[in-house]
Amino acid sequence: MHTPTDRIRVRLLQSSTGKKRAALLLLVSLGAIGAERRKPTPVEQLPRVTFDQLDVEFDGDRHDKSQWGEATLRFVGSDKVLYFNLTVLSGRSGSPVWRIQNVPVLSREGPNVRQTTTFHFNLANDPGERVAHLEYGFELTEATLTAMPELQLRSHVDRRDYDIDTGYGGIPIVFTPPPDAFVGESALAPPPEALVGAAVAEGPCTHKKFPNIEVGKDECVPGGVSNSLNWLNEKYGLGINANDITLEAMKTATGWKKENKGTGLFWSEKKKQYLEAHQIPVSTEEVDAFRINRILEAVCAGCDVEIGIGEHCVAVTGAKKLENGNYSFDFTHDSDQGKKGGTITETATWDAALGQFQGGPDVQNKTVEFIVVECPSGTPTPTPTPSDTPSNTPTPRPATPTPSRTTPPPSATNTFTATPSSPTSTATDTPTNTPVPPTLTPTNTATNTPSDTPTSTPTDTPTGTATPTPTNTPTPTPPPSSLAPTPNTPTPAPPSH
Repeated sequence: MHTPTDRIRVRLLQSSTGKKRAALLLLVSLGAIGAERRKPTPVEQLPRVTFDQLDVEFDGDRHDKSQWGEATLRFVGSDKVLYFNLTVLSGRSGSPVWRIQNVPVLSREGPNVRQTTTFHFNLANDPGERVAHLEYGFELTEATLTAMPELQLRSHVDRRDYDIDTGYGGIPIVFTPPPDAFVGESALAPPPEALVGAAVAEGPCTHKKFPNIEVGKDECVPGGVSNSLNWLNEKYGLGINANDITLEAMKTATGWKKENKGTGLFWSEKKKQYLEAHQIPVSTEEVDAFRINRILEAVCAGCDVEIGIGEHCVAVTGAKKLENGNYSFDFTHDSDQGKKGGTITETATWDAALGQFQGGPDVQNKTVEFIVVECPSGTPTPTPTPSDTPSNTPTPRPATPTPSRTTPPPSATNTFTATPSSPTSTATDTPTNTPVPPTLTPTNTATNTPSDTPTSTPTDTPTGTATPTPTNTPTPTPPPSSLAPTPNTPTPAPPSH
């Protein structure tokens, strides 16, 4: 049954006036549709976070629907250090948890450039339980926070493989579940087993435009070395033949063999011999694995660094020391070997008290097994961190035993030497001629004075015996020869008494 109003509407449409109005409405609607189609595609709003639940497999030990969650932060770079905070309600947690607290974020590709960094955290599910959705809130700020972000958003959680095989020594990688939270500086008491960090105190230093190639099973060592050499070649214009530093070439250089599941434990010596035979102007030094400060120094000096963590090799593309003595690093590698799409840069923290890393399925509760530093030889000058100022009270490095592959050192804080820079919040990639502050001072009577045009070629290992730098002499001395070319202008030592 039609109402009177319906009859009036029909009559108007049937009348001449009604037909005109209908035609006008149709034209307006078509115009609106056309305008909508002509609108430019909106640019993705940044920063934003997406999530994955990881299916982790290490050397055939598979953990489908693991407790490891992955948060991928997409952001526009800044000339300042940023801090990432993430609150998550997921799995069986029952209430929001401040999963990532004040973790430093470095703009490796520079300011005003879109880029990505990956973090890992506990999804709070039972092993094998699917987490399809979660609620979250996040902040990306220039200062640390004292309270967790409020829940504001809901997100679908995808699944992806995190599949890595051992890269050296033929020893399987051990799976470790996540801690209760992933924590930086906090005014609150940290939750149990939390990663405790702080605001950035020294550095930060980054590697811009660092390559990250896809690799196959057990190929993390030659892959990492190839990435590093290609980066050095491009940054310093070394003129290296590209065919000499491919993934396949680095398999030969490092002694990689499929039947051995990667390389041997002393692959860096083989690679060093390969570089010399092919006249590649890059030095190689394997550093004491307990000397975590040397990673920061090398990155700030414009050298590349590969480190071994739990039978997996990664390249370090960002480094900073935190106010509490811990370190935070950006690791670039392929997290899904043998497949496309697994190349990532993830952030993890070195806990100096425990002598272990925190922050990802490949590094959790594991110590450093090797540190390999590569620097350009000849005329190129590595890029130091800005405003490098040595500490006024450096301590000599005590003798340390060979690092165990299963037991972390009792305290990494006892092995640190002078750190490379004063606190700064600005990353840099611009080469300068400012020398990197020292970590070792030779005991001979000559002290080199840095110059802007070094002529000597860096060697692979420092010489001399480590001695503390006088506390009343803040003047920097040249770096070890492994990190920068050694100038040739000696300065007479003071007379002995």
